[in-house]
Amino acid sequence: MNVSLLGYALLNDRFKAFKHLHCEIGASLEALEDLMEKYNTSIIEFICTKGLIQFLHYYLPIYDKNQFEKKNKEPNCTGTFDFDQTFAIDGKMGRILTPMQLAVEKDHINIVSFILDYYVNKGPIPNEFSVNYQDEITGQNCAMIACRKGSFRMVKFLFEHCKADFHSVNLRNENVLVITAAASKLNKNKDHYKIFVYLIETVKVDFYAVYEDILLLLEDEKIIKYFQTILEQYGITESKSFIEGKFKINYFTPPNIIQANDMSSNNLQFCNSIIDDENKQSVLSDIRSDDGRMTVFFASILSYFDRSS
Repeated sequence: MNVSLLGYALLNDRFKAFKHLHCEIGASLEALEDLMEKYNTSIIEFICTKGLIQFLHYYLPIYDKNQFEKKNKEPNCTGTFDFDQTFAIDGKMGRILTPMQLAVEKDHINIVSFILDYYVNKGPIPNEFSVNYQDEITGQNCAMIACRKGSFRMVKFLFEHCKADFHSVNLRNENVLVITAAASKLNKNKDHYKIFVYLIETVKVDFYAVYEDILLLLEDEKIIKYFQTILEQYGITESKSFIEGKFKINYFTPPNIIQANDMSSNNLQFCNSIIDDENKQSVLSDIRSDDGRMTVFFASILSYFDRSS
């Protein structure tokens, strides 16, 4: 990235140099913002992603003022675009996460705390800094992101100090328990067990409507044992193996791959590679069930086996 001195100071966490260049030398934040946009990011997004708290103290008031002036200069756009209603427009192609969500994803509690304190007496908080904003692409909010990332301390902080919404569902109709169950399959070194227990016992997230989907997703034996104990307390005695039998997955081989009269080694190898890929990714090819459920489970597979980090 070709950057100015101001950009170099930001990228290398040189706050004193950054402030001096801007305040004393008159280096342009607008020019730096334009440059950052070329690389599909922004100053505020970079600050929140990297957890640069000194920069945030200095830059957030400037950013807030600029956004206020921007909205006032474009009164005719309010019918089609409202900055407080939609973040992923205005040139931010492919950038789903807001600055606040980026801070949550990277586990920067100090960034989250400062932003919320900054807006506490300033009226409605802009969506890009709201912990409860759900983006229009996936429908995720900060609570869902923290659960997916497996950060227990962030989950606890959001619930106890930020009034974060842990009871909504995303656009795949997944609640935080389903999200946590799916995420626990991908990274077994995170705090998903502690999060799962906390969501049930402290946050009181409803699981009755999706307990089968959760059991199907879970692979961590510790979480499975805990959840089945909870279910038994509510009179639900179905085990994970029973649910798996109920929603049995039947992989099929496309007829054009292997014909009854054509069993060459090449065809067999090709078929096996497809089956191996499906087993690794847990992609469902055929689901049979008496009541036709699995909507949330199938959506979870699609959502979380893209292996986004």
